[in-house]
Amino acid sequence: SLHHAEGFGLGLAECMAQGKPVIGTGWSGNMEFMDAGNSALVGYTLVPVLEGEYAHHEGQRWAAADVEEAARWMRRLADEPGLAQAMGERARQSVLQTLSPERAAAALINRIEQIHQQRGLTSAALPMQEVQD
Repeated sequence: SLHHAEGFGLGLAECMAQGKPVIGTGWSGNMEFMDAGNSALVGYTLVPVLEGEYAHHEGQRWAAADVEEAARWMRRLADEPGLAQAMGERARQSVLQTLSPERAAAALINRIEQIHQQRGLTSAALPMQEVQD
């Protein structure tokens, strides 16, 4: 998945969760769960977004992935099935842990607590609502 700017990288995460080796641009939102140990990261150069390439392009930049490096990764993973299998398994383990529902819930709770602290609220001051069936 060579991309200019990946918001989250759902397709990448889904493939990783299935144990597939993933090749992706080493920049943007996918870097929250991809690293050199669990995927094949491709280098890039940040370039200006030109008029007509994207809405509100002024002052924006995005990644131009190194296509030759991506091709080398494709060839290597095809030639070395053991490497591809090992990378896929590391990817599966990593993404299932990193993107687990428990981890997501903990991150949300942590962020809400940070916001409350910034506003000078304590958990005792927060309104509690009962869950109704």
